[in-house]
Amino acid sequence: MSITTHTPTMGLGRPPQANDVGSSPSSSITAEEFGAVGSPVRTTKLTFTNVTFTLTRTSGTIASGGVQCYDFPKGGVSFLGAAAKLTYSIAGSGTYANLVSSVGTVAALTDNATLTTTEANVIASTASASSSGAASFTGAMTATAAVNGTGTAADLYLNAATSDDISSSRVVTVNGWLIVHWIAGGNTDVA
Repeated sequence: MSITTHTPTMGLGRPPQANDVGSSPSSSITAEEFGAVGSPVRTTKLTFTNVTFTLTRTSGTIASGGVQCYDFPKGGVSFLGAAAKLTYSIAGSGTYANLVSSVGTVAALTDNATLTTTEANVIASTASASSSGAASFTGAMTATAAVNGTGTAADLYLNAATSDDISSSRVVTVNGWLIVHWIAGGNTDVA
């Protein structure tokens, strides 16, 4: 008895939505996307050009703030790595020894001068001390992380905070780049 097998001529491909990339909510942040067509692995480079946010003083010893820099497409997101090289110019030319920065999937909380949990789940809280209003944030992701963006798409935030008394809220101007390597996970809206 002989068995005949046939080579299939059709195959299933990924639905078009699975190749979606995100976007920047600010015209001062340029998003460049890299990745092979059909692959869920993405690299996003965000370039900051005179992006501003307010470091809001909420008490004599706590100030925090940040800026949303990316909207991921709806679905799960797994972070593979990230790196940032950013410079800050802080209005008022203050020197803040305890300034820290991070990248996370939620905005900095107003009562937290240390940046923890989802405020810093992409790049952990990193010392960014300022001198005469100038500071820098150079950091890299040290552990993988994932977020569930199936109900509401995940966002990405650059956060900053300090336990120094900044005397009043300060505007921070940011320049430089942030690179994030991520996997587009499952989306319950894709059939």
